[in-house]
Amino acid sequence: VSPLRKMAEVESSDPRERTTSDKEWVKVQKKTFTNWVNDRLKDTGMKVEDLTMQLDDGITLPKLLEVLAHNKKMPKYNKKPRMQVQKQENLSVVFKFMKVDEKIELVNIGPGDIMEHNPKLILGLIWTLILRYQLGIGAIVEPEVPPEKGDKKETPKPKKKQ
Repeated sequence: VSPLRKMAEVESSDPRERTTSDKEWVKVQKKTFTNWVNDRLKDTGMKVEDLTMQLDDGITLPKLLEVLAHNKKMPKYNKKPRMQVQKQENLSVVFKFMKVDEKIELVNIGPGDIMEHNPKLILGLIWTLILRYQLGIGAIVEPEVPPEKGDKKETPKPKKKQ
């Protein structure tokens, strides 16, 4: 089960209890994840006040990914988007970068969810980034392949003394 799906599930079966616990959960996660994002962005001069509302600006999420991906070159995006369509295009670039270049598996979230300020999906996205970049879970590791016979990398055999 993906982290996004886990975060979207609610544990309680009583709707009144679920609403209260759900609101508390979102509040705690939002504060924690906002602090994590701000810690990553501290050297960029950017600061996030409201994680679920601010990522739609089309600038914060690309900058966060640049920092997390160790300044790996992001595809070209509009550095000063003014219109909604420009912001959405920037988010589309970011999502493509995460999926194609960074090989991050994203489930049930896209640029539209950021634009609509969907708190659970945004928090799930940040959790996925934390798992990948902070904890190293989900990182693709290339396996070492032993050299085959005849490869130049094969260890030379010691010469016999005559």
